[in-house]
Amino acid sequence: MFGHGDTRRSPHLRAGTGAAVGAILALMALPASAVAQSRTWVSGVGDDANPCSRTAPCKTFAGAISKTDTGGEIDALDPGGFGALTITKSITITSSGQTAGVLVAGTNGITINAAGATVVLKRLDIDGLAADGQTSPSGVQVQQAASVTIENSDIYGFTNGIGFEPTTANTKLIVDNSSIHGNTGDGVLAAPGTGGSGAALLTNDYIDFDECGIAASSIGLQASPNYATDCGTNATGASVTAVQVSSQSTSISDNTAQGILSNGSGAGNSIGRDLIIGNGTGLQALNGGFILSLGGSDVFGNTTEGGPTAVDPLESGPAGPAGATGATGSQGATGPAGAQGAAGEVELVSCKRVKVTVKVHGKKRKVFKQKCTGKLVSGTLKFTTTGAVKVVKASISRAGRIYAAGSATVARTGTNLALTSAKPLSEGFYTLTLSHGRRVIARRTVVVV
Repeated sequence: MFGHGDTRRSPHLRAGTGAAVGAILALMALPASAVAQSRTWVSGVGDDANPCSRTAPCKTFAGAISKTDTGGEIDALDPGGFGALTITKSITITSSGQTAGVLVAGTNGITINAAGATVVLKRLDIDGLAADGQTSPSGVQVQQAASVTIENSDIYGFTNGIGFEPTTANTKLIVDNSSIHGNTGDGVLAAPGTGGSGAALLTNDYIDFDECGIAASSIGLQASPNYATDCGTNATGASVTAVQVSSQSTSISDNTAQGILSNGSGAGNSIGRDLIIGNGTGLQALNGGFILSLGGSDVFGNTTEGGPTAVDPLESGPAGPAGATGATGSQGATGPAGAQGAAGEVELVSCKRVKVTVKVHGKKRKVFKQKCTGKLVSGTLKFTTTGAVKVVKASISRAGRIYAAGSATVARTGTNLALTSAKPLSEGFYTLTLSHGRRVIARRTVVVV
């Protein structure tokens, strides 16, 4: 214990102690919400006045991001609508599997404007309310970043599902196992701004029922984009940017205009094991743009099929010289008939979109959900139609590869549809597609057991 004499002999100790006490008092005066955390939480019943902790979560993503460290993570504890967000630093936004909604009207869902940042978005449901007559620009708008990753998310109801328009060089975009559908413009628009360039990789995605599926442009966008014409990109012009889009094992189907468009000499698309059906034009390259086939893609059932501008040389080598025709041998005896194998069973699953009522911010809203039923069917599958007699094409595919195909005339009273396959189907999930002309009239999931 120091006496008065000790204190007088130690002036530096007295001054240092005072400074430390002042620093501690200043720290104690800071509110808990002012201390950034590496992980924060949001909840449908949270409050942005909270510190965004696990036990006191915030209400919105916008409320949580200022309380989250650069490079940190925002987690959704439970279902809810967490509002629009502008991201200006490295961050991860995710949920634990429940609906983490971003419901907006007239604005972007998530805007990324963070030069040099790494941004990850997981398990989000981003709705621009086009079904309610709203016009919202982009579900995810990329302006500046080093890399952006979108996983297991649903983006719909916007003008463009994803607007990849960076003004920074060498920006990366990865979209995996996500559904981008029901947008009035492009599912994915890749058109860097002046000074920007980028590369996008799309894997295991569904880009369906938009005006255009994937549009890559190095010559910019129309001043007032008309997405029915060249997916809203300029009709002519010199390339001012560079952009490359690669799609792998992805469905680009049922889009009104182009499935895939590459516009400008600095723009390129590569396709591999993709399913490109039911579009106005399957593949189109303009103004020196290129589309490279890496093999395994199915392009059929489009009003205009189009084609790649180049094929990977590893996909097919040059044709060898034709050999001489050999002599015809005698016909061999007919072998005994083999025993007929037991009939297999297929589970036919039918899904349809239905409107359900949910509460968002205390208000009731109508949203679309998938409602599915299924049954086991043995032998030949039977389909009926309420329209006139028509000829349909059918295919069974998985991961963009067709395993069986056929056609039949479908009548109101029901028709047996036989599909032929080069070899027996292995167990697993397949997609059964029926099309009439350019229009897909049915798409179902079937399970071979």
